[in-house]
Amino acid sequence: MGSATKSSAGDMRLVRQRITSPDPAAALSALLDSLGEPIPALDTPQQAYAAERAPIDAFRVIPLVHVTESYGLGPQVRDWMAPRWGGWRLEDVWLEPAPATGGTTP
Repeated sequence: MGSATKSSAGDMRLVRQRITSPDPAAALSALLDSLGEPIPALDTPQQAYAAERAPIDAFRVIPLVHVTESYGLGPQVRDWMAPRWGGWRLEDVWLEPAPATGGTTP
């Protein structure tokens, strides 16, 4: 029974890609480039669609799942806004002090 090594090549690979731009042509160009696919002209919606479909139709790329980013914040976090295209802008974030507990109520 053989064992897989890092140098063995497989018939497929699983990669995680992030959409990096709100501009569809820029996002598609970056995605195709990162996958080693040719980047044709993307001047019209028809060209962009054809460029997106080409690696899928040839079974070189098979999208499996799209997962959106979500964040959970505690009630004490103030002035934090999630940027639309990722990242952490923390320069205006602050924590409100926790309410004091353990006091006696009259």
